[in-house]
Amino acid sequence: MGEHPMHTKQKGQAELPMLLLGLLVLAAVAAVFVLAPGDTLGPATSPNTPAAQEEGPREIVDVGDTPERTEDRTPSNERELTGSVGDGRPLGAAIVGSVIDTQGNPVPDAQVHLTESLAVQNPFAPQSTKGTRYSITSDADGRYRFPRLPVGVEFSMWVTHKQHAPREGFPVRALAKEEQVLQPIVLDEGYRIEGFVRDEAGNPLQGAIITVRLAQVLNFMESDDQLMEERNLGRLREVEADANGAFVFNYLAEGIYQLEARLADFGTGVENAITCMGEDKIQIREMVLGTEHRMAGIVRDEEGNPIPDAMVAAARTRPRPIYQEEGVTDEGGSFELRGLPAGSYGISVIAEGYASARMSHVQSNRTDLEFVMRRKAGVSGRVAKPDGTPITTYSLELFRVNQGTAQYGATNRIVPVQSDDGTYLFPDLDRGSYVVLVRAQDYSPTYSSGFYVERDLVTDVNITLETGGILRGRVLDPESNPLAGAIVTLRGRDYNAWHQHSLFGASISDPNNVPTASARTNSKGEFELRDAYPGDHQLEVKHNNYLTLYVGVFVQADRVSQVGDVIMRRGSSIEGLVTVRGGGAAAGASIYLTLKDENAGFFNKKIIADARGRYRFDGLRPGTYEVAAIREDANAFFFPGASPGSSQDVLIQREAEAREVKLIVPAEE
Repeated sequence: MGEHPMHTKQKGQAELPMLLLGLLVLAAVAAVFVLAPGDTLGPATSPNTPAAQEEGPREIVDVGDTPERTEDRTPSNERELTGSVGDGRPLGAAIVGSVIDTQGNPVPDAQVHLTESLAVQNPFAPQSTKGTRYSITSDADGRYRFPRLPVGVEFSMWVTHKQHAPREGFPVRALAKEEQVLQPIVLDEGYRIEGFVRDEAGNPLQGAIITVRLAQVLNFMESDDQLMEERNLGRLREVEADANGAFVFNYLAEGIYQLEARLADFGTGVENAITCMGEDKIQIREMVLGTEHRMAGIVRDEEGNPIPDAMVAAARTRPRPIYQEEGVTDEGGSFELRGLPAGSYGISVIAEGYASARMSHVQSNRTDLEFVMRRKAGVSGRVAKPDGTPITTYSLELFRVNQGTAQYGATNRIVPVQSDDGTYLFPDLDRGSYVVLVRAQDYSPTYSSGFYVERDLVTDVNITLETGGILRGRVLDPESNPLAGAIVTLRGRDYNAWHQHSLFGASISDPNNVPTASARTNSKGEFELRDAYPGDHQLEVKHNNYLTLYVGVFVQADRVSQVGDVIMRRGSSIEGLVTVRGGGAAAGASIYLTLKDENAGFFNKKIIADARGRYRFDGLRPGTYEVAAIREDANAFFFPGASPGSSQDVLIQREAEAREVKLIVPAEE
């Protein structure tokens, strides 16, 4: 092992509230996995498609030259980013800081990772498993510098070093013109989990593999790349028990951990919710491995043919603690899960092209399991011009047709198509009613006719594309000066501002099923929105410092419509400073703004404080708002503003009003 555990401390006891929290979190995860496995595991959107890259409007078109898109840059290895990224977002000034140890000495060669926080305003919106990441290494003086990051984008920070415990750094948000200097990040020795692995007779189990992992990043059915990333970040680690069955993990970050011990011919031992927080730096655990239990069986289709490469996952529901194991069927459709502890399991089977199969309340040591999977159906057809000429390059987006409402339900499934004869096949559809939306350059987005999928392939769902409309106009400020950077988006007649800031945010489709198209104004305030969906709609005009406007428009196919000048009105603002009780700026604190108006729907915005604890919300309408700040974001949605002075009500009575609100958050314990 290279290190020997110390035995001078009694077995650590987790604080009851945190222990219960950890168990509840893991129980919820397992319940979702067992009861609804694979519901979001359809064919993934390609990371190169617009849907995977954008959370808002599908397309941003700048009038004039567009700089080359830059993404996934590593500042330490690449040239400094300048101008803007390819989706039109401007790049801000540098974010700099330093990494030191507890004695104040610089820590060179520390890895500082920034990961883009996705769907931060909507806890229920679908989230990508990985946002854009920037990494850099601290220099000989422990300093680091991220030169240019997209303005307004929130990043989480994670810092690692081989001789210190990793730790979460400061959430950051790049400012347009002001370089931010963050407080030093202090790395220490962190926490230690040590103990022994024994059999039921008390004998040491040499060679047992012990895995420790932060519970907050625990996921099911992860790829090898994801697991490797967790290892590289120090959040997933393994050691081998020595001749005495002893093991030790040093340099652990603060958090709640899951511990597993495995050895051939034994049931896996597991313990959840090991709390490494506060002054108790060492946790001692004894892992007892009992008799090995197995589960085995076969996976077939409805014709009795074996299904190879199906993912079989078993999650123990009783007794606690929760445990899960995964396997893959062989060429004959057979599977075997070994090393299971005794208990009752829920089993799910997922295979490409098939509806998922499940079994619940399965006792361990069952070796006669049989799963019959129903093949999913699909839809096929052809996309063509009005004269019948095929359109060879386009994308298909799938929507559900819901009973009782005319609004289509988004599935977040998009398939790019390249076909010489214009034909397509959209596979792996569950039973239900659907439409597909076709998008192709220089044509209006067009929905197919509705179709119902049962068990067979639905054929001849053909779509003819017409040329879309073009909308041109100009956006001006109240003094009639050109307003650059405004986003103009085509919306349905019933769409309003509360859809953007509702509880479910952008995950809700347009109430009139109008396919979105967007453009950004240039330095002259001009915009041109192409391939617009014909009909009687409205334009949403947004800018951070102004009130969102909705302008009625009528889009005609193959016609240019002049919108004219759109005059925006200045919104109000709430800004201030967040400090830590006892003094000092609360850099990276989360500030939530909620409109307290029962007739306005759910309106909520979030921002993080900059390096000096400053925040600002712009473009606000008159009304009563609650502003709440918290130091940590983990429980923000459930417990905002949990301490005196961390929240205030603010009344805005008129447009263009500026209010200043100071907030205080508790010091770190």
